[in-house]
Amino acid sequence: MSQPFSEYKAIRALNATSIKAGAESMKAMHWAIAGPGRKETKALVMGSAFHLAVLEPGEWANVLIFSGKSRNSKAYKEMVEANPKALILSEDEHAVIQRAADYLTGCPDVQELLAGTDREVSLTWDDADIGHKCKCRIDAVRGGDEPTVIELKSARELGENCRIFKQQSYKLHYPEQLAFYGRGYRMNYYKPPQIKVLAVQLEPYPDHSILPSHPMEMAAMEDKCIRIAREYLECEKAGFFPGVGNAPYDVPSWYPGMDEIP
Repeated sequence: MSQPFSEYKAIRALNATSIKAGAESMKAMHWAIAGPGRKETKALVMGSAFHLAVLEPGEWANVLIFSGKSRNSKAYKEMVEANPKALILSEDEHAVIQRAADYLTGCPDVQELLAGTDREVSLTWDDADIGHKCKCRIDAVRGGDEPTVIELKSARELGENCRIFKQQSYKLHYPEQLAFYGRGYRMNYYKPPQIKVLAVQLEPYPDHSILPSHPMEMAAMEDKCIRIAREYLECEKAGFFPGVGNAPYDVPSWYPGMDEIP
Protein backbone atom coordinates (compact mmCIF):
# COMPACT_ATOMS: atom_id res chain seq x y z
CA MET A 1 0.00 0.00 0.00
CA SER A 2 1.40 3.37 -1.02
CA GLN A 3 1.17 6.17 1.56
CA PRO A 4 2.98 9.38 2.51
CA PHE A 5 6.30 8.71 4.20
CA SER A 6 5.23 10.68 7.29
CA GLU A 7 2.33 8.26 7.83
CA TYR A 8 4.56 5.25 7.24
CA LYS A 9 7.18 6.57 9.67
CA ALA A 10 4.54 6.96 12.39
CA ILE A 11 3.66 3.25 12.32
CA ARG A 12 5.13 1.53 15.40
CA ALA A 13 6.75 -1.62 14.05
CA LEU A 14 10.09 -3.31 13.50
CA ASN A 15 11.62 -2.33 10.17
CA ALA A 16 14.67 -3.03 8.04
CA THR A 17 16.64 -0.12 9.50
CA SER A 18 16.33 -1.52 13.01
CA ILE A 19 17.08 -5.06 11.82
CA LYS A 20 20.28 -3.85 10.11
CA ALA A 21 21.33 -2.14 13.32
CA GLY A 22 20.60 -5.38 15.18
CA ALA A 23 23.08 -7.18 12.95
CA GLU A 24 25.71 -5.04 14.71
CA SER A 25 24.43 -5.40 18.28
CA MET A 26 21.31 -5.18 20.40
CA LYS A 27 22.54 -1.84 21.73
CA ALA A 28 22.75 -0.49 18.18
CA MET A 29 19.25 -1.77 17.44
CA HIS A 30 17.85 -0.17 20.58
CA TRP A 31 19.46 3.13 19.59
CA ALA A 32 17.95 2.86 16.09
CA ILE A 33 14.49 2.29 17.58
CA ALA A 34 14.50 4.48 20.70
CA GLY A 35 17.25 6.98 19.91
CA PRO A 36 16.89 10.47 18.44
CA GLY A 37 17.01 9.26 14.85
CA ARG A 38 19.67 9.41 12.19
CA LYS A 39 21.63 12.63 11.89
CA GLU A 40 21.36 14.31 8.52
CA THR A 41 24.50 13.80 6.45
CA LYS A 42 25.37 14.67 2.88
CA ALA A 43 25.18 10.98 1.96
CA LEU A 44 21.62 10.71 3.33
CA VAL A 45 20.54 13.91 1.58
CA MET A 46 22.02 12.78 -1.73
CA GLY A 47 20.46 9.34 -1.38
CA SER A 48 17.01 10.84 -0.72
CA ALA A 49 17.42 13.22 -3.65
CA PHE A 50 18.50 10.42 -5.98
CA HIS A 51 15.47 8.32 -5.05
CA LEU A 52 13.18 11.23 -5.85
CA ALA A 53 14.86 11.91 -9.20
CA VAL A 54 14.58 8.28 -10.34
CA LEU A 55 11.42 7.02 -8.65
CA GLU A 56 9.33 10.15 -8.07
CA PRO A 57 10.25 12.71 -10.74
CA GLY A 58 7.19 14.80 -9.87
CA GLU A 59 8.54 15.30 -6.34
CA TRP A 60 12.07 15.81 -7.67
CA ALA A 61 10.82 18.90 -9.50
CA ASN A 62 10.01 20.45 -6.10
CA VAL A 63 13.55 20.14 -4.69
CA LEU A 64 15.04 23.52 -3.79
CA ILE A 65 18.50 24.68 -4.84
CA PHE A 66 20.75 27.06 -2.92
CA SER A 67 23.67 28.98 -4.36
CA GLY A 68 27.11 28.10 -3.08
CA LYS A 69 28.48 24.77 -1.87
CA SER A 70 28.44 24.86 1.94
CA ARG A 71 25.54 24.04 4.23
CA ASN A 72 27.13 26.48 6.65
CA SER A 73 26.44 29.31 4.23
CA LYS A 74 23.95 32.07 4.95
CA ALA A 75 21.99 31.26 1.78
CA TYR A 76 21.45 27.66 2.86
CA LYS A 77 20.46 28.51 6.45
CA GLU A 78 17.96 31.12 5.29
CA MET A 79 16.41 28.66 2.84
CA VAL A 80 16.10 25.98 5.55
CA GLU A 81 14.46 28.45 7.91
CA ALA A 82 11.93 29.44 5.25
CA ASN A 83 11.35 25.83 4.07
CA PRO A 84 11.94 23.52 7.08
CA LYS A 85 10.45 20.40 5.44
CA ALA A 86 11.91 20.83 1.96
CA LEU A 87 14.80 18.86 0.46
CA ILE A 88 17.50 21.40 -0.35
CA LEU A 89 20.56 20.79 -2.52
CA SER A 90 23.46 22.87 -3.70
CA GLU A 91 23.73 23.61 -7.42
CA ASP A 92 26.55 21.06 -7.75
CA GLU A 93 24.64 18.36 -5.84
CA HIS A 94 21.55 18.89 -7.96
CA ALA A 95 23.62 18.65 -11.13
CA VAL A 96 25.17 15.33 -10.04
CA ILE A 97 21.76 13.81 -9.29
CA GLN A 98 20.16 15.14 -12.45
CA ARG A 99 23.01 13.80 -14.59
CA ALA A 100 22.63 10.33 -13.08
CA ALA A 101 18.84 10.38 -13.52
CA ASP A 102 19.21 11.45 -17.16
CA TYR A 103 21.75 8.69 -17.68
CA LEU A 104 19.37 6.04 -16.32
CA THR A 105 16.58 7.34 -18.54
CA GLY A 106 18.75 6.40 -21.50
CA CYS A 107 19.50 2.85 -20.25
CA PRO A 108 17.09 0.31 -21.83
CA ASP A 109 17.73 -2.34 -19.16
CA VAL A 110 16.92 0.10 -16.35
CA GLN A 111 13.77 1.34 -18.05
CA GLU A 112 12.64 -2.24 -18.60
CA LEU A 113 13.31 -3.04 -14.94
CA LEU A 114 11.29 -0.07 -13.65
CA ALA A 115 8.51 -0.12 -16.26
CA GLY A 116 5.05 -0.64 -14.75
CA THR A 117 6.29 -0.72 -11.15
CA ASP A 118 4.64 0.79 -8.11
CA ARG A 119 6.99 3.16 -6.30
CA GLU A 120 7.63 3.67 -2.57
CA VAL A 121 5.36 0.81 -1.54
CA SER A 122 4.59 0.63 2.20
CA LEU A 123 3.78 -2.79 3.67
CA THR A 124 2.87 -3.88 7.20
CA TRP A 125 2.23 -7.32 8.65
CA ASP A 126 1.85 -9.12 11.97
CA ASP A 127 4.75 -11.56 11.93
CA ALA A 128 3.89 -14.78 13.78
CA ASP A 129 7.49 -16.06 13.66
CA ILE A 130 8.82 -12.87 15.19
CA GLY A 131 5.87 -12.13 17.45
CA HIS A 132 5.63 -8.47 16.56
CA LYS A 133 4.25 -6.08 13.97
CA CYS A 134 6.66 -5.34 11.12
CA LYS A 135 6.81 -2.85 8.27
CA CYS A 136 8.87 -2.04 5.21
CA ARG A 137 8.89 0.55 2.44
CA ILE A 138 10.09 -0.83 -0.88
CA ASP A 139 11.50 1.40 -3.61
CA ALA A 140 9.72 -0.32 -6.50
CA VAL A 141 7.50 -3.39 -6.85
CA ARG A 142 6.19 -5.25 -9.87
CA GLY A 143 3.32 -7.58 -9.03
CA GLY A 144 1.78 -10.35 -11.11
CA ASP A 145 2.67 -14.01 -11.46
CA GLU A 146 6.42 -13.30 -11.21
CA PRO A 147 6.67 -10.43 -8.72
CA THR A 148 9.85 -8.41 -8.35
CA VAL A 149 11.08 -6.28 -5.47
CA ILE A 150 13.57 -3.61 -6.57
CA GLU A 151 15.90 -1.65 -4.31
CA LEU A 152 17.68 1.45 -5.65
CA LYS A 153 21.12 2.09 -4.16
CA SER A 154 23.56 4.87 -4.92
CA ALA A 155 27.24 4.05 -4.55
CA ARG A 156 30.51 5.92 -4.32
CA GLU A 157 32.06 3.33 -6.62
CA LEU A 158 30.88 0.09 -8.19
CA GLY A 159 34.26 -1.46 -9.04
CA GLU A 160 35.06 -4.31 -11.37
CA ASN A 161 32.15 -6.78 -11.41
CA CYS A 162 30.61 -4.56 -8.71
CA ARG A 163 33.16 -5.87 -6.21
CA ILE A 164 33.47 -2.60 -4.30
CA PHE A 165 29.71 -2.11 -4.13
CA LYS A 166 29.21 -5.66 -2.87
CA GLN A 167 31.77 -5.10 -0.12
CA GLN A 168 29.93 -1.93 0.88
CA SER A 169 26.65 -3.85 0.79
CA TYR A 170 27.86 -6.46 3.28
CA LYS A 171 29.28 -3.78 5.56
CA LEU A 172 25.97 -1.88 5.57
CA HIS A 173 23.89 -5.08 5.89
CA TYR A 174 22.00 -4.66 2.63
CA PRO A 175 21.39 -8.44 2.34
CA GLU A 176 19.40 -8.40 5.59
CA GLN A 177 17.44 -5.39 4.36
CA LEU A 178 16.59 -7.06 1.05
CA ALA A 179 15.54 -10.29 2.74
CA PHE A 180 13.29 -8.36 5.11
CA TYR A 181 11.64 -6.65 2.13
CA GLY A 182 11.13 -10.00 0.43
CA ARG A 183 9.53 -11.37 3.59
CA GLY A 184 7.26 -8.34 3.81
CA TYR A 185 6.09 -8.81 0.25
CA ARG A 186 5.45 -12.52 0.74
CA MET A 187 3.56 -11.95 3.97
CA ASN A 188 1.26 -9.51 2.20
CA TYR A 189 0.80 -11.17 -1.19
CA TYR A 190 1.64 -14.84 -0.48
CA LYS A 191 4.12 -15.03 -3.36
CA PRO A 192 7.93 -15.09 -3.08
CA PRO A 193 9.36 -12.22 -5.12
CA GLN A 194 12.57 -12.02 -7.10
CA ILE A 195 14.72 -9.39 -5.39
CA LYS A 196 16.96 -7.12 -7.47
CA VAL A 197 19.28 -4.24 -6.65
CA LEU A 198 19.76 -1.34 -9.04
CA ALA A 199 23.18 -0.04 -7.99
CA VAL A 200 24.15 3.34 -9.42
CA GLN A 201 27.48 5.12 -9.24
CA LEU A 202 26.96 8.89 -9.19
CA GLU A 203 30.49 10.30 -9.42
CA PRO A 204 32.81 11.01 -11.15
CA TYR A 205 30.55 9.67 -13.90
CA PRO A 206 27.26 7.73 -13.77
CA ASP A 207 27.33 3.98 -14.20
CA HIS A 208 25.01 1.19 -13.06
CA SER A 209 24.51 -2.51 -12.51
CA ILE A 210 21.41 -4.63 -11.93
CA LEU A 211 22.14 -7.35 -9.40
CA PRO A 212 19.63 -10.17 -8.88
CA SER A 213 19.68 -11.87 -5.49
CA HIS A 214 19.98 -15.62 -4.98
CA PRO A 215 16.87 -17.16 -3.36
CA MET A 216 18.92 -19.41 -1.06
CA GLU A 217 20.99 -16.46 0.19
CA MET A 218 17.83 -14.44 0.78
CA ALA A 219 16.31 -17.36 2.71
CA ALA A 220 19.37 -17.50 4.96
CA MET A 221 19.27 -13.74 5.51
CA GLU A 222 15.55 -13.91 6.27
CA ASP A 223 16.23 -16.46 9.02
CA LYS A 224 18.88 -14.11 10.36
CA CYS A 225 16.36 -11.24 10.43
CA ILE A 226 13.96 -13.39 12.44
CA ARG A 227 16.70 -14.29 14.93
CA ILE A 228 17.70 -10.64 15.32
CA ALA A 229 14.11 -9.54 15.90
CA ARG A 230 13.44 -12.29 18.44
CA GLU A 231 16.63 -11.51 20.33
CA TYR A 232 15.71 -7.85 20.49
CA LEU A 233 12.25 -8.59 21.88
CA GLU A 234 13.86 -10.75 24.58
CA CYS A 235 16.27 -7.92 25.40
CA GLU A 236 13.34 -5.54 25.58
CA LYS A 237 11.64 -7.79 28.14
CA ALA A 238 14.83 -7.95 30.19
CA GLY A 239 15.52 -4.24 29.83
CA PHE A 240 19.11 -4.96 28.83
CA PHE A 241 20.65 -4.39 25.39
CA PRO A 242 24.19 -5.82 25.02
CA GLY A 243 26.79 -4.10 22.86
CA VAL A 244 29.24 -5.77 20.50
CA GLY A 245 31.22 -7.43 23.30
CA ASN A 246 34.91 -8.30 23.42
CA ALA A 247 36.91 -9.86 20.60
CA PRO A 248 40.58 -10.51 19.78
CA TYR A 249 42.29 -8.08 17.45
CA ASP A 250 43.21 -10.43 14.63
CA VAL A 251 44.30 -9.64 11.10
CA PRO A 252 42.57 -11.51 8.24
CA SER A 253 44.62 -14.10 6.38
CA TRP A 254 44.36 -12.18 3.11
CA TYR A 255 45.95 -9.04 4.59
CA PRO A 256 49.34 -8.20 2.93
CA GLY A 257 52.20 -9.94 4.71
CA MET A 258 50.06 -12.46 6.58
CA ASP A 259 51.17 -15.27 4.26
CA GLU A 260 54.69 -14.92 5.70
CA ILE A 261 53.54 -15.76 9.22
CA PRO A 262 54.02 -19.46 10.06
